[in-house]
Formats: sequence, structure tokens, C-alpha cells
Amino acid sequence: MSENLESPYSNSSTNSSSSHKYIYINEQLIKKISIILEKVIYLNKIPKTKSIFNCNFIPNISLYNYIYRIQKYSKVEDNTLILALIYIDRICSNNFIINYYNIHKIFLIAIVFAIKYNEDNYYTNSYYSKIGGIKINEFNKLEKEFASIIDFQFYVKKSLFDKYYKY
Repeated sequence: MSENLESPYSNSSTNSSSSHKYIYINEQLIKKISIILEKVIYLNKIPKTKSIFNCNFIPNISLYNYIYRIQKYSKVEDNTLILALIYIDRICSNNFIINYYNIHKIFLIAIVFAIKYNEDNYYTNSYYSKIGGIKINEFNKLEKEFASIIDFQFYVKKSLFDKYYKY
């Protein structure tokens, strides 16, 4: 990895290198997913709950830019992005409230599980933690907690996936 990955949790701006010009990035899908998650957060209207996923402050990178960043550096497939959305829905159905303090970490862990479940090739946890701007120890704890909350239910029926895909 020759490019310096800046933390979305710092005050610095996101790296704007053009080295990703040959990587297909589905901006429409990223926009739709970020809008869906923003609506859920808005409807929750709960500012901050106590959670291992919480940041002390709201990250200064938009959800759209964060998802874009993850897709850019992990080269994640569109189907995997949708699978991550299903995993987030599963965590919410277990009385977990997403908000602006935790959505970035929730999405990061959900997408990594989706990558590991759906794709043949994936990077190490330390690489994904760099993409997400968190330390590897924290990343591993979040991964364990997320899996526990959804009761290790990573399989998704085709009918459910198709429903999310159409939506």
C-alpha cells in the first residue's frame, strides 16, 4: 500500500489521490446506501447511546465519503455493499440504535464481514482498520461484538438479498 491512508477520525481531510481511476466505483449505489442510513439515523432521533461502537465525537467525514473510501481501497463489489446493509439491518433488529456517533464503525465492520462472507479475496483486518481509521485492537473487538449482536447470522437468503437489491 503505497498511499497514506488518513484517518477519518482526525481533523485532516480525506486523501484525494487519483490512483483509483481504474477501480470501478458505483457512486449511485454508495449514494443510495448513505441516504438510507442517514434516514434511519434521522428517524431514530437518539443523539448518543452507550456503545462500544461510539466515537467521542461525530467523525468529520460524511457517510457517503466514508463508504466511498472503503469501496475505493477495498475494491468491494456492489453485492457486498448490499450485504453490508442487510447486516446493519440485522444489528438494528436486535435493538441496537445507530446514530452519527457509531454509524461509521458499524458500517466498517458490516462491510468487512460482508467482504469475508461474499468475496473470494480480501485483505487483513489490519488493512481494513487502516481504511476505517481505527486501531487494529479496537477493530478486532468491534468485529467480535458485531458478530455476537447478530448471533453470527451471516447467511442471507436470495429472496431477502433480492428485496434489498431492488429497494
